[in-house]
Amino acid sequence: MFQDAGIHFAPGSEANTGGVATSALEMRQNASRDTWRFEKANQRLKAMKIDTSDPRHDLESE
Repeated sequence: MFQDAGIHFAPGSEANTGGVATSALEMRQNASRDTWRFEKANQRLKAMKIDTSDPRHDLESE
């Protein structure tokens, strides 16, 4: 139904992963009273990347 209408969608756990990781980085930055440029924040976000499409990765066990 969504695809027929041209609407993109993703499973909730995959769509939410980026926001949660970004919030974690923001809390870390605030706690250290530091300022990060976009490049540094993006580099740290990429280092945290979790492959939620891998069935061996159980997010609920973490």
